[in-house]
Amino acid sequence: MIIKNTDLIGKKSKYLIFIISSLIDVAICIIFISIIVTTYNSTEIEKSSNLILLIVLSVLSTISIIDIIEIVLKKKNFAFLISQKILKNSKYNSAITLELNTTQKVFCESIYGIRDKSSYIYIFGKQNKGKSTAVLYLLDGFVKNSSDLSEIPWINNFTFIDCTSNKKEILEYFLMGSSINTRIHQFSNSVTVIDNIEQLGKTFFEENIGLFSSYKSLFIIIEDTTNNLPMCYLDIFKRSLLVNDFNSSVIGIKPIINLIEQLESLKPAERKVFFALFFLTVSSEFADIDEIKNIIKINRFSLYKALNKIKKFTIYTPFPFNSHYYYCCNRNYIKKIGNCIQNFSEYNSVLEDFVKSSLANPESRWICFIRSSKEIIENISDKDRKSLFRKALYNGKYLELYNELSDCIVRDSMKETLFLYEKGFLSFYVGNHKEATDIFLKLIDTLESTSKRNEMMLHIIQSSHGNPDSNNMNLIYSFINEMQSTNDFYSICATYWKKHIETEKGIFDTIQFEIIRKKIKDFTDFNKNPLFKSIIHRSFLDEIRCYHILGKQPPNEFLSEYIAFLKTCSLSRNEYYSNLYIEANTIHYVNIIDTILNDNYSSDDIYSLTKDAEYFYNRALNSSYSDEKSRRATRIKLLDLCMIFNNFEYENTINQINLFNIHSHINNVQVHVAFCETLSIKAKILNPNNFSDDLGFNINDNLFEEIHQHFEKGYKIYQEYANKYGMIRLYFLMDILAFLKSDFSHSNNINQLKEIKGRYNDYPKESHIIECLQNKCENGICSIMFMLSIIRVYPIILQ
Repeated sequence: MIIKNTDLIGKKSKYLIFIISSLIDVAICIIFISIIVTTYNSTEIEKSSNLILLIVLSVLSTISIIDIIEIVLKKKNFAFLISQKILKNSKYNSAITLELNTTQKVFCESIYGIRDKSSYIYIFGKQNKGKSTAVLYLLDGFVKNSSDLSEIPWINNFTFIDCTSNKKEILEYFLMGSSINTRIHQFSNSVTVIDNIEQLGKTFFEENIGLFSSYKSLFIIIEDTTNNLPMCYLDIFKRSLLVNDFNSSVIGIKPIINLIEQLESLKPAERKVFFALFFLTVSSEFADIDEIKNIIKINRFSLYKALNKIKKFTIYTPFPFNSHYYYCCNRNYIKKIGNCIQNFSEYNSVLEDFVKSSLANPESRWICFIRSSKEIIENISDKDRKSLFRKALYNGKYLELYNELSDCIVRDSMKETLFLYEKGFLSFYVGNHKEATDIFLKLIDTLESTSKRNEMMLHIIQSSHGNPDSNNMNLIYSFINEMQSTNDFYSICATYWKKHIETEKGIFDTIQFEIIRKKIKDFTDFNKNPLFKSIIHRSFLDEIRCYHILGKQPPNEFLSEYIAFLKTCSLSRNEYYSNLYIEANTIHYVNIIDTILNDNYSSDDIYSLTKDAEYFYNRALNSSYSDEKSRRATRIKLLDLCMIFNNFEYENTINQINLFNIHSHINNVQVHVAFCETLSIKAKILNPNNFSDDLGFNINDNLFEEIHQHFEKGYKIYQEYANKYGMIRLYFLMDILAFLKSDFSHSNNINQLKEIKGRYNDYPKESHIIECLQNKCENGICSIMFMLSIIRVYPIILQ
């Protein structure tokens, strides 16, 4: 949400400044007219014996045109000073009625004392620490503590941005993709508050650091942290005016006492206003007053009368600088009161108003829909229901929506049946594959429509295809065969999943994915159907993965086509996947290993490429895209990359691999379990404790036994799933390890290397590595460090 086109001067000051400026204008007009009159009639006035006229004439003669112009130019500042003096003894025009705590007061006073130029202010801390409230008081105080309007040139150009919703609008407002100079010009002489910046990610902040510290404007940035630390390293804040930690702050909001009694004291129409405020701030910190008026259809007089009573509850307060918005002072409390307020009849009435209105923001509207009565829910058509859900998903708040639905089901178990599909869908995107599969299997037998059944089969395949259990795979293939027999769009989807599963078995046919995309595009409405676009995107990703596993760069024409496709997606998805698949994965999976197989490489070359890949991985992770399933895998990819460094964080790497392994077990994604076993082998070979000045590289017997156990576990899964490449990759690591533990320059070992080379003929990357090792061994130039480097840069690609 962006609140713009506003200023920091309150209504009372604005009215007083207008009145005083008008009086000054009138006085100047009178003086100017008098000067003209006295100039043309000076002789007659002198001849007269009127003493008063003579005095007036002598006074006016001292005023020059330049003096009058100067008064005109400074009249607004003069009016501002007078208005300040008039309002000084009364409560200043601030709608915030809460008391400041010690941390908030210290923060505000420190800024008033040192701010002599524009820069940015960054404050961070856990939720409900009073950060946003402190900033509102700070802005209010800038005006109160100024004696000259020139001290605050941006007083009439104030913007408040809440990043919890409408992310696309915010990214467009910041002109992302344009030059930094263009952005600086866009925000020149303005004050901008960015609240909940963590919702846009670390990359957004880093991309705009030049804008925030440009001295052309003032930015105040607020971050809600999940721990005690900001999302960026503290040294990035060197160009800031102030960085403030609010973690130790004790919130000064008064406890809400007897809310039910307070609501009962309101009239029915007033209670409807409270509930409208409540629903709008479940997913955002602000409520638009005009939205409330239009959604619940109340006249403006009754609305403001109700708001004046509600603000005494100290849950909501008018936004001090724009009366069209109300600010939620305590969202934590809002999340807790759902159970105790739903018995009011107006609660259900407002729910229905929100569900029927297209004016409410999509997340609030869907949350109202799932909170509604069974009668309201069943009166919504399937088409409208799908539209509500799809729009609510746009910002990618999967976890928030999943938690909200789970809470609804806890309060009313009947809701689980009504929203079983939505729960399954959200379960998949928060990484609960098993739960999603179980839900979709329950649903499929209840569906009569062929298209709905086909769609459900696709969901089941997507959430369960990583489980190699024979019954599960038989079910998946029965679904694929059933859909392929229809010779329609779903048959193309079935073909896609067949080819996708083949990639997980080690068959990498890039041409087939291109054919699938072309067939889908034959449907004229493919851009309007989310399922069409989903399959197209998945086919792009699979094709890129195939190229990377084979150790090849994807063709430029293909990459251009994928980039063009991403531009049709949301900005957050575009940023995430372009940084991950086009940049980070290409460097990690192709460029680094190609470089090390080139005899002319240097350690600086490898270090530089690794840091580049790490940068792009972090850009992806710090974007606002919030598919936790994908992000979890990306974090593991980054750990794999960082094993290139001699001093990588071994304990943390093993812990994170184990955590990913646990999630994979829980969700029956056995191919991911085997991936974890393979990655564990690599990590344990490269354990920094295996290196010492005395012994060089040495793996003790216990660690070697652990590595062998990982091999056995991974191999068993890959064998059960018939994943040829997974088994080959395990053999490759163990073969390299065997050579590390032997005298690889010995003729017997060289012959053995020639014998095993045939094992990798189907996989160019591994075959090329073995060939390079063979050549170095035959020429007597192979070293332990080179073989270790091969293991370091050899990527374990998640299939």
